[in-house]
Amino acid sequence: MVLLALGFGLLGLNLFGCFRTMRIADVRAMRFHAQDVTLSHGELLERSPRRPGEADSAYIVRLTGVVSRGMAHYWGEEVDKYHLRVPVWENYLLYFGSFIRPDIYRKYEFVRADKAMERGVGLCSQQAIVLAGLLQRAGISAGLQALRGHVIVRATDRSGRVYMADPDYGVAIPAPIAAIERDTAMVRPYYRRAGVALIEADRIAAIYGREGNREMTVPQYFPPKVYYAEKAAYWLKWLLPLLLMIPFLVDLAWRTNARR
Repeated sequence: MVLLALGFGLLGLNLFGCFRTMRIADVRAMRFHAQDVTLSHGELLERSPRRPGEADSAYIVRLTGVVSRGMAHYWGEEVDKYHLRVPVWENYLLYFGSFIRPDIYRKYEFVRADKAMERGVGLCSQQAIVLAGLLQRAGISAGLQALRGHVIVRATDRSGRVYMADPDYGVAIPAPIAAIERDTAMVRPYYRRAGVALIEADRIAAIYGREGNREMTVPQYFPPKVYYAEKAAYWLKWLLPLLLMIPFLVDLAWRTNARR
């Protein structure tokens, strides 16, 4: 009976979470740089898919801006207000993980792009994970490009042209990282057109230097256990309540058969 009650409780918690969202109302009011959050979760989902006949290059540029306007850069200490700690009603396994491994789960970066978009806040790396995932879903080659203290997306269109896309600022630069490393000043006009102040644009240009640059895939960005743990957690959160109910059902079947 105890296991049955626990199973029903967890199942009810999951069902309650189906009617909740991790995105809070005042995400649009958050400011990190000139590119404010202007899109709701619904608008972000609506504008993310590729349009009929849209070229790779146009989609890369447009989607970079869409992700930038739909997500806020925040990684502060209000972990529960902005759901950096995964809420218990969203996934109780990831929630309890924040007390067992707070270094990973107290401020949690989602592997799944849909969950990251729903929450609407995260580091530059979280936005890059979203952009790379959406581009890959549209059949465009994309991965992560680590800079010195910053993460962007490396995307390649079907003609072979490479873009360095920064969804944190809404900037897509049509050049490979090797070319930018030789002349980091070339990125400054792109950030200035996005509304970035000159001193900040200079700082960003400096981090495109060769030191610290590294290409990686989304799975490579996460420790293997974390990458697969999230996938497992979203299956297990439904499976575990059912497993907890099995002993009661087996016992009930045994008692019914014994009476017969």
